[in-house]
This record gives sequence, structure tokens and C-alpha cells, in this order.
Amino acid sequence: MKNNHRVLWRLTTASLLAFVSVNVHALGLGYGGDVTVRYDDNVTRGKYSPDIEEDVISSALGRIEYADQVNTTSGVIYSASVEAEKYAEFDELDNVNVRGSISYKLHLGYGFFSPRVSLNAAVNSRSFVNEQRSGTGTELGASLTARVSEKLLLTGGLRIRSFSADSDVFSLDDNSAFINADFQITPRIAAYSTLRLIQGDVVSTAQPTLKIINASDEIEPDDAFGGFATNRFVYRLDADTTTLVIGGNYALDNKSSIDASLLYIDSQASGGIYYKRTIYRVSYLRRF
Repeated sequence: MKNNHRVLWRLTTASLLAFVSVNVHALGLGYGGDVTVRYDDNVTRGKYSPDIEEDVISSALGRIEYADQVNTTSGVIYSASVEAEKYAEFDELDNVNVRGSISYKLHLGYGFFSPRVSLNAAVNSRSFVNEQRSGTGTELGASLTARVSEKLLLTGGLRIRSFSADSDVFSLDDNSAFINADFQITPRIAAYSTLRLIQGDVVSTAQPTLKIINASDEIEPDDAFGGFATNRFVYRLDADTTTLVIGGNYALDNKSSIDASLLYIDSQASGGIYYKRTIYRVSYLRRF
């Protein structure tokens, strides 16, 4: 089965690289993709140094969208994407994610400064080499976007997520609220930041302690990090999580850009269990 996953990874990566190099134009259709490199300083989401592992992740994503105008102030966007991720150190975390979504957008008036409401629904299927993590998910969201000035755009919203995995410990539910700011510095350069507050399930991999066992909802050996052989167990618990993204985008032309960001994650759970994590990301984005 693992060999099948590795074959799927290679085929998907090859398909994505071919996809993002093809320029196809059709009325109502949009095509795009990105190639990304990330550094994650706490892949295991561990609290203590002996449990913390780091890795470099490469990914490629291809997306197709169809925009349908309902009337002069609203429209619907249908989207499908395939993303493949490759970990430099921990091959068991390699995965392919297939996602489909629908988004309804309504402008509350006319003109450049009119606010916009978005309602979103998505489903996805993620397949890992480590089968414990594989599963399907759903997501519902709502947001309001308002242009404060010609250069500043603010968005706030709510999101509900649920993921059902092959292993119960990786079956997660959470709710969150966010606020995002986009600022146009120059015609080519933009900066952005997103603050999100999340309440719900998180997972962490560590050498188990009595405190972890008592606090966790589910716990089992984590095969991706050695399992029983390394005394690494993954546990699920309820936590309050804060994430902060700070990033910037440089437009190379009207169809492509370079994007870089930092994502900081802080999860706090009962019993004094917590973890911190920082992910650095650089992407090349292209639309056709």
C-alpha cells in the first residue's frame, strides 16, 4: 500500500508540473497553480525539545475555477484543486490533497468601496503515505470584505471544519474566527496579515507522560515518527489556538507573482500542555 502511495505521489507531481506549464483559455474558466517551499520548525507539534522535529516541505498545486455571474452584484465560483506535498526528512508525511469548493459572493451595493459578503463550502480528500492520517474533510465559511481606502482591504469571517481520518486520533473538528488585512504598497508590492482564533482539536506527537495521557481524548503510536520503536505517540486534545500570518507579495507581471510569509502558531490546552510552531513559506504563483 505504501508503494501505491509513492507511485501516486510521483504521478501527481508530474501531472501538476505539466499542468502549470499549459496555457489554456476558455470563457468563464480560470487556471492557476503554485510551487511552494516551506520550513516547519515543529512538524511534530511538540512541547519539549526532545519531541520537536523540523523539516522542509516542497509542494505543487494546480487549480481550475469557473466563475458564473448571477446578476450585477453577485456571482458563484466553482473551484477544484490538486496539491502534492513532499517532506525532505519524514517520507510518511508525503501526501496528495484533492479539494473542491463553491463560493457565493454578493456585493452590498455598487462602486469601488462597496462591501462584499462571501459564503463558502468545500470538501477534500487527503491521502498520506502514513495511512493513519488519510481521510476526508468538510469546511464551511462566511466572510465580509470591506475596502477602507484605495490601498487597504479588510476581511473578517468565521469557519467551521471537520476531518474524518482512518485513525480516530487524526479525526479533528474546530471552529475559528479571523481578520485579514491587505495593503497595496506599490503597484507591484502588497503586504498582508491574518490573525485567526481557533477552538477545537489539535494533535501532537511526543513521548507520552501521565499528564499527556490524562489530558488526551485519543492516543496511539505515531508510525510516521517511529511509533513504538521510538516511543513516539500521537495524541488529540481540545485546545485554544492562535495563528498569525505576516506576508508579502511581489507581482512579476499581471499573471504571476512571488509570495513569502511567516505563520506563527500557538496552541494552549488544559493541564499545561501547549506547543508553538513557526512555518516559513516562499511560493511562485501563476494564473493563466
